[in-house]
Amino acid sequence: MKKIFAFIILFFTISNVFSQKITILKNDVSLGTVLTITHNKSKISPISDMFLTLGYDVCQICIKGLNLNITDSLNNIFLSLKNGNYANNLSNRSYSIAADGKSAIYVAKMIKTLKNNELPQNVFLLNVEDFNKRESDSAYPIAIPPLNPTGCRLFISANSDNKIQFNSAQEYYLTWVGYDGGTAKFFTDPTKDHKKIFSENGEIIYEIPKFMNSVVNPTQKNPNPAELSIEGYDKNRHNDKNYYLKEYKYDIILIGNSILHNLEKPEYKEVNRKYFGNYMTINLATSGYRTENIIWEIEHYNFNTQRAKVCILEVGTNNVDRKNYPYRCTATEVANGIMRIVRLLRQRIPSAKIILLACFPGSYDGQYPTSHRLILEKTNNIIKQISDNRNIFYVNVNSTFLNSDLSINHDMMEDWLHPTPEATDLWLKKIEPLIKRFFE
Repeated sequence: MKKIFAFIILFFTISNVFSQKITILKNDVSLGTVLTITHNKSKISPISDMFLTLGYDVCQICIKGLNLNITDSLNNIFLSLKNGNYANNLSNRSYSIAADGKSAIYVAKMIKTLKNNELPQNVFLLNVEDFNKRESDSAYPIAIPPLNPTGCRLFISANSDNKIQFNSAQEYYLTWVGYDGGTAKFFTDPTKDHKKIFSENGEIIYEIPKFMNSVVNPTQKNPNPAELSIEGYDKNRHNDKNYYLKEYKYDIILIGNSILHNLEKPEYKEVNRKYFGNYMTINLATSGYRTENIIWEIEHYNFNTQRAKVCILEVGTNNVDRKNYPYRCTATEVANGIMRIVRLLRQRIPSAKIILLACFPGSYDGQYPTSHRLILEKTNNIIKQISDNRNIFYVNVNSTFLNSDLSINHDMMEDWLHPTPEATDLWLKKIEPLIKRFFE
């Protein structure tokens, strides 16, 4: 039997004191507690009623019309409830947070500020709106998942009628998965009548129990696909380059994907000559290659006679390309793949100083950051830690390609992914002093 309580809780912020009515909805036997955030001023909002019907205690807060820092306020409320400082009569079996419509963006902003051990077990962002909005003076979306959501499960739904809202919600989901989050589900809600979304006539009420009963699965695969050794498609290029490695000794070795492979194109000839013309240089990069292909290449190249002083490595973007490859790696998977490449290079070419370039920011998605770029940025945060500034040098040249709002500069990346010859000249200029240092 449902029991309803209503009371006022006072919260103190740095700048002011405010009070907000919180409605407590309790079941006799509860599966856990859900904090529901809504713009609906009803005594029991539809989203709260749904979770109550499903057997959860509910702590409901309406944020419509509040003139305060909602993100900080929700943070305080959730952590207070989770820590048992208030409403001790609520179930502590599990803690979840849920929001619908316009309220979902506030929950997304709030959980982004939480540490991993502060996150709820489950996050429900239902029939979301405004996830396409961007930060002021920034290309980045307001709604970005917490950087380390491991162990926290996400259920996000959107109606496909609005393509912009639908796509932005999907990108949030894809970023969550790419950030190595726990079990995540993106649900396309077919319910046309929004008033029925959370009722027994909708489908979400049947999907959520399935989700709640699912096992929290790590998003990383075992073994990690990015650390495998898989032969790439271009055997002829590999054989040709292997011949040159046997016949000649090189000062600089380039390894990576199309970003470095493009230096062999006619339009990059002058840039190539400008920065590598005074050195014996071999370009082993291959367009389309992922970390697993480069691992195979390094294992099968004849480096026995090489005493190169510099190895430049740029790789990673193809590992998170979900449009052209069957599997998209998570940020940690890509990072571990890159770090395995670095270890292999140290073993096979111990004479070489490794310039490890941050994964470049471009993707075919366009000029604004999507899950592709966000995942690679987390990858960069991981791989930079391998730098010791003795044998491994991490260098981030990505500002070269960006506008002031951090969107991609079209003059620098005309296809939003590959640097133009002019952009290549600029980023190579940034690492030129480091290259010269190794030849002093």
